[in-house]
Amino acid sequence: MLLGLLTSAAALVAHALGAKEQLAKQGSTVRYFAAGANSVLGNFAQGRFAAITFGECVTFASYEAYLDPNIRRHELIHVAQWRRVGVLVFSWNYLRDYTRGRLKGLKHFEAYREIRYEAEAYLCEHDKRFPSLM
Repeated sequence: MLLGLLTSAAALVAHALGAKEQLAKQGSTVRYFAAGANSVLGNFAQGRFAAITFGECVTFASYEAYLDPNIRRHELIHVAQWRRVGVLVFSWNYLRDYTRGRLKGLKHFEAYREIRYEAEAYLCEHDKRFPSLM
């Protein structure tokens, strides 16, 4: 229930930030949004990230990012991770891994790539055995 509420809240925030286009497949619990290039989210994401996942809500910084099967696959691996460990464990481990990396003296991107969930997603994003759509 908490994950459902958080996912709904994330969807509302994504929509408010300009993610106008919902790209969800029928029968899927995963929600896809593409932010417009001139939206708040689209402008913020420029050069920072291609997509962000919160629970079962995937928001792409642009429609072009949505069209990239590797980015979709990467984000769907995060959806699977959220499902596997839950919102609290995922969030705690994500922040802890990033903080540990920074405390070890790693730069932002290096610490980000050392997060266990990012390492798994990057490892699998080009593997066509994983779906790029749910």
